[in-house]
Amino acid sequence: MHRELRRKGVTLALLWEECKAGHPEEGLQSSGFCEQYRAWASRLDVGMRQEHRAGEKRFVDSAGYTVGGWTVTLGSCCLSADLRRGARGVELHPRVRGDHVDAGLGGVDCIAELLERLNARAFRKLPGARRSLFEQLDRPALRPLPTERYVFAEWKQVRVNIDSHVEVCGHDYSVPHALVRRQLDVRLTAHTVECLYRGQRVASHVRSPLKHHNIRGPGDSS
Repeated sequence: MHRELRRKGVTLALLWEECKAGHPEEGLQSSGFCEQYRAWASRLDVGMRQEHRAGEKRFVDSAGYTVGGWTVTLGSCCLSADLRRGARGVELHPRVRGDHVDAGLGGVDCIAELLERLNARAFRKLPGARRSLFEQLDRPALRPLPTERYVFAEWKQVRVNIDSHVEVCGHDYSVPHALVRRQLDVRLTAHTVECLYRGQRVASHVRSPLKHHNIRGPGDSS
């Protein structure tokens, strides 16, 4: 039963109904069934006190049903059923409770307004709100965004062949002859191939889409 509750859409009420349908003359009524399960489940999990240090880590939790896509029809966006259920759970503005909101900035402005309201809502057991804690703890630790775009790279380990080349994705790239039979680390991006030995870059090439060809670097002998 505990495992079944992890499935989307399964509730204690649904499990009780299934149990009662199979054994109508036996078992507990709904309130007793739920009470006994919660008493048993309360002994399963243990809590750990978390200390928040600004900028150190981010906590991520389940948001329940995911937000579905937008259906655009004649200049309006239709909210999915999943989003409407989630909206009710966080007390969204009545405009979002209906079937439609204006397309474009109308819907975005509505969500932005509700987000500000949520961030300004006072905590029940602590002083302040999300906004005030952010200004006090996290904002001073923020750093500016990088000036250069992030470059995705893959890392591979290769061994230098006797012809002083390494094979990367079906293409041969030259490295210094002194590294023959040594193992190198290769940093591979969409446009470059960098070869490193013990953390030091020993060769860099423009990545080639051709297969079974070789590229020599400046100064390589024939």
